[in-house]
Amino acid sequence: MKEKILAQLKLKRANSSSPSDRTLETLATILSATVTDEAAIEAAVEPYSALLTEFSGETSHLIAEAVKKLKTESPKKPDDAKPKPGVDNGEPAWFTEFKAEQLRIAEEQKAKQEEIENKLSAFDKQKATDAMIASAKNAFYKKYKISESEKPLCDKALAVELKMNQHDSPEKLIAGWKTQYEDFRAASGLGGIDPVDANDGGKNKGTPILNELKSQLQKSGKLPAPAQT
Repeated sequence: MKEKILAQLKLKRANSSSPSDRTLETLATILSATVTDEAAIEAAVEPYSALLTEFSGETSHLIAEAVKKLKTESPKKPDDAKPKPGVDNGEPAWFTEFKAEQLRIAEEQKAKQEEIENKLSAFDKQKATDAMIASAKNAFYKKYKISESEKPLCDKALAVELKMNQHDSPEKLIAGWKTQYEDFRAASGLGGIDPVDANDGGKNKGTPILNELKSQLQKSGKLPAPAQT
């Protein structure tokens, strides 16, 4: 329809070079918003005949005003219509409010779902950590010679290691735990720990050291003192 209106405008312009094709195209675009019947083109274009045949310096201004007026009076296209309060492109107010409420409920449900997923993730992470610690303990006490009297201090070294460092495998946890425990022993004037299969070089070898460690731990309060008789 726009092309047919443009052709009619050019006929009205006759042999004049003004207004320009660009100006006519703009006017045709505006007119095409209201003219939907080819039979109505002639009547729609007729009001602008004088402007098209007697175009002068003032004519540009007149056409601009005419186009502006036409834009104001023409029905708004759906793309140009702005929603009014309580109405969304012609929707009833109750439906707009209903959609807003559904959106709010959906957002709340999404937030709750994310909260649940975060809690499950934290729970699974704690389960994995607990399993790693249990595996490390089982392997540590099988691998190294730790007497019953030393276990409280050994467990304390494990607690310190867990607070200070993060590990993603029992093997790495065992290595860090061993370092912490040997640091505790060194502070008490004792040496490192030995593997279970290490050669003692005698049945009683190491017994004085263990007794000394036990005594020092009891004095520092890290182990209960022997009952008084």
